Amino acid sequence: MTEQLVYLFSCFFSCMIGTMLIFQFMDDRYKRKYTKQRIYRIAALSGVFVATLVNQLQNSILNMMTFFLLCGLFSGLLYSGGRLKGYGRILETEMFFILLGILEGVGGYVAYEIMKYSVISPNDEMLKESFVAVFSKVILLFLYHLLLRNFWKKDWNRNTREYILYLMMFLFSMANMIIVVVGQKELPNYIMICVNWGCLLFANMYIFYYMQMSDEKEKLNMQVAMMAQQENLQFEYYEMQQEKYEQAVFILHDVSKHIRAIEELYQNGRTAEALAYTKEIDGILKPLIPIQYSDNPMLDILLTDLKRRMERLGISFELDLAGVQLGFMEPVDVTTLFGNLLENAIEACKNCKRERIIRLTIRNRYEMLAIRIENTVEQEVRLVDGKPTHPGEKTTGIGTLNIVHCVEKYSGSILYQSEQGKFICDILINK
Repeated sequence: MTEQLVYLFSCFFSCMIGTMLIFQFMDDRYKRKYTKQRIYRIAALSGVFVATLVNQLQNSILNMMTFFLLCGLFSGLLYSGGRLKGYGRILETEMFFILLGILEGVGGYVAYEIMKYSVISPNDEMLKESFVAVFSKVILLFLYHLLLRNFWKKDWNRNTREYILYLMMFLFSMANMIIVVVGQKELPNYIMICVNWGCLLFANMYIFYYMQMSDEKEKLNMQVAMMAQQENLQFEYYEMQQEKYEQAVFILHDVSKHIRAIEELYQNGRTAEALAYTKEIDGILKPLIPIQYSDNPMLDILLTDLKRRMERLGISFELDLAGVQLGFMEPVDVTTLFGNLLENAIEACKNCKRERIIRLTIRNRYEMLAIRIENTVEQEVRLVDGKPTHPGEKTTGIGTLNIVHCVEKYSGSILYQSEQGKFICDILINK
């Protein structure tokens, strides 16, 4: 009975760790179809329960087929996206399971070699098998988090402190297992061994989980800080443009005085001075006066400024804002949304060797506002999970995150499309 308990313990932890790593792999590679965390927890627990029961039959082929089936069901029903679609995604998950099996096999082989050439080899066969099982899991967790995960999660970077912590945990686990085996070599207490090694495996899983949560929290904090920094820059830009607008209004307020001054110069025969005066006023007003495109002064200022920039870059800027009303948007949101959208379009468009065109279309759709920005591109933009990525990278930039943040503020939605030679962004926001 006690030996059966030890075997059940080994199967349970083996299946739990394997299932945990499979779900972590799919979370790294793909996008979850459902937002409820409970669905994935129930699926993981069900997988552990089914695999543990099948393992009691002690049939290695049946064990492997069960995990292959579970991997296919999990990746096919609960996840989407990734570079591979459909059957390709399922196949990729199956290959990952095979890789886990290879690493676990390496750990088991090392455990047998240690017992073969050292004095710690126990006389009890069940203790020997449980040592091999736990040792292989510790090796698997160590290699997966230290080396393997870096291959598909490029933004998961380790620092020196974390490497040292992993190594210390690994050495502690090795020392703990050796002490247990030596101490229980003659008359093993299986219950105490199960409790000890259960705590050991939980400690390993916890330290890796803690590091993962710590990294994600640090990454999110950095993103929030960068988004806040860009929003401050956008607001500074707004204040600067508003100042220029007010300066233009101030000059226009005194336009009658300037006209009288120019008339007096002409009447007194001082034609050259009158002409110079006229050019001076024109030079002051031209860069300051925004073209009126909409009912939102901030958008008019922004579009006027960016249109001049596009002209310098040889980009044709086409606008279609037929009778739209944007007065409901806050000035900071206008600069954040349209500023980032058009900046991204300019950056992509200026690299085109052929035509350079940016089109901005805004339409009223009942109680919503439909915004479309089209721009030509030199190379097709790669979409990952429906989001654009920078060349050579897997993530979007902070500007794109700010766009998402702004659209969510107005309970809107974003759709990106990549066509041959053209990139399209469609946005719907509530008024």
